[in-house]
Amino acid sequence: MHLSNLLGQAAFLGLLLFSKRSTASLVYTRPATPNSQLALQLTSRINDTNLIIPGGSPFFYMDSPTGDPFSIISVTMTPNPCQIGINCSIEVRGQFASDLPSLDLDLEIDARLPDGQFMKIVMAKDNACDWLKMKQLYRDGCPPKRGFASLNLEMMLARGWVMEAVYAFDVKLMSGDKKLTHVGARFKMVDYGPNLNATTANVETA
Repeated sequence: MHLSNLLGQAAFLGLLLFSKRSTASLVYTRPATPNSQLALQLTSRINDTNLIIPGGSPFFYMDSPTGDPFSIISVTMTPNPCQIGINCSIEVRGQFASDLPSLDLDLEIDARLPDGQFMKIVMAKDNACDWLKMKQLYRDGCPPKRGFASLNLEMMLARGWVMEAVYAFDVKLMSGDKKLTHVGARFKMVDYGPNLNATTANVETA
């Protein structure tokens, strides 16, 4: 197997280790390729001021949020960006326009490896509440009700499992076949060692 494939599969395994939800039927990787359609899509949107999401994180809208059933107020990432070897927290704050029967997650990730090749992981639609902690006024958990909500993802990106790379994310929040919102992000994850931390987002062209 090509070294890119081995390194990439190890990287994606590491990305999934942070979650309690990772099964063989849920995710799969594709062989390394010299280009990335997702990276091209992100490049066309990353500098569009109409797609900026408040909060200072690397996340931005993948398409116009006008009329989205989940209206994002802010996305924050701590540390910003995530670093290898320490806990990382992502919080999405927003408003649900109505009660919903379910909350689902579609996720696609590309990583630009050190040799310039790209690896891809695709996650089939899954219950978002198995990945995220949701808090609403007077209640926690799913299914979501109309009104304000805080969605939290806590990650531990284990040193030795997650490799340094530029990661590109495509995330759709769904309820069944109904799109609630669609966001993306691209940033480099670095291992600064046990005593050093980054202070600002390291957004790079994937």
